[in-house]
Amino acid sequence: PLGNLLRSHEEFGVCLTEDHTSTGVFFADDTTLLGGSIASVQAQLELVEEYCKGSGAKLNLGKSNLMALNPEPDLSSAPWPESVKFLGIPFSQSPVNDDIVNFLEQRFYDGFKMWYRRARTLRGRLLVAQTMVLSRLWHYTQHVSIPSSVVKRWQSMLNKFVLSRKHDRDATHIQLIPKEFLSQASKHN
Repeated sequence: PLGNLLRSHEEFGVCLTEDHTSTGVFFADDTTLLGGSIASVQAQLELVEEYCKGSGAKLNLGKSNLMALNPEPDLSSAPWPESVKFLGIPFSQSPVNDDIVNFLEQRFYDGFKMWYRRARTLRGRLLVAQTMVLSRLWHYTQHVSIPSSVVKRWQSMLNKFVLSRKHDRDATHIQLIPKEFLSQASKHN
């Protein structure tokens, strides 16, 4: 209902193409308002307040941020946040790619540290790697370009973990499984 109310007031939104204006991005209980000016955002906030009065919902202003993607010259002194997050992905006027890659790399290695004791068999380590480590990366990697050197480093760590239970960044391992086995198709696929 809130999304429909905001969408019905395209005059407060941002023109994306000649025939498409967006007033916000909505997912579950997260709402990101998109306005072409401060006045538009204020008008949208009034609509949100009207919705909250009628529905009993509450806007948590403590968790809210306002970020100008193209700040107007007279607003350059305003204290804009460096970045805002939408579904965990930071958006900013300055590039955030390196920060996200560093965050993901730490999260990747922390996943191995957290789960290595649970995975005692090859199949168990593969399952842990897929469900508990790699799944944490997929959401982000759709939005960020990961350098090939980082992908190679991650692949090496993944191989070490699955094949020999090594979970430290600098751990070395001896591959005990013949290389031919690693590239063979499984009967169960």
